[in-house]
Parts: sequence; structure tokens; C-alpha cells
Amino acid sequence: MKIVKIVFISILIILSTLFIIIQLFVVPYHVKKRTYYENLKKDAPIKYCYFVDTSDFTVRDGLYTENINQIDSLIRYYNRISPNYEPYINFDCEIIDKDSIVHVIEYLKENRNITKIIFNNGDVINQVGFVYTKTLHEKKFNYSVRSE
Repeated sequence: MKIVKIVFISILIILSTLFIIIQLFVVPYHVKKRTYYENLKKDAPIKYCYFVDTSDFTVRDGLYTENINQIDSLIRYYNRISPNYEPYINFDCEIIDKDSIVHVIEYLKENRNITKIIFNNGDVINQVGFVYTKTLHEKKFNYSVRSE
């Protein structure tokens, strides 16, 4: 009986120690990561991401990819859009709502057509991705403007 008690107390001490170690290392990592992204956003230019097809002035939500290896496919997609043709999306991408604020982290040196951004995407705070540079705009899309 005494041995069971000692084993039980030892297990509790080990579990408590593990919990404390996790709290000391994991929680600060997430706080540090969040602080890092918040500092990035503080200093980054604010833009809006949407695509305006200049041939017929249709406006579409912007697309982003998290995978830098797929930026060529993203560029190819936007270069093929036309009023009568919606290119096939053959890469992993997500939509950025026209109203979402995006923060420009950097314009890629190796490819100026791609910009690395950070934004809040629904429940995901500080989503990092890559967008086609020509989809970034200074002004929010104005829904009330109508062509005559």
C-alpha cells in the first residue's frame, strides 16, 4: 500500500513538472509569435486584395497561396483571366475577401509579381500568404460605383 502511494505521488510530481515545463516554453512561443506578427503588421503598408479585369471591369476576390512553390501557377492563373474565360485553378489557393485588410510584408526580390502578405482570415489570425502583386490596391473596393 505504501509503495502504491509513493508511485502515485511520484507520477503526480512528474506530471506537474511536465505541465510547468510546457507552460514555460510553449505559451511564450505563441505569445512571441503573435507579437512578432503584430509588429510586422504595425510597420507594413495596408492594402486590399482584389482583381479588376480591365477588359470588362469585372471585380473578383483575390487569391492567395501559402506555398511559395506555387507562385508560378498563381501568376499563370491571373495572366489567363479574360471576360469569357475563367482559368482552371490547378494549385492550392484560398480566397481573400475584397473587404479584408492585408499587410504587405515584402515584395519578393526574385519575382516582383508576387507579394508576401499577412492578414486575418476569418478565425485564422495572422495568416501569411503570397498574392499576385497586381491584385493589391490602396483603396477598398467601392460597391456603390456603377458603370454607365
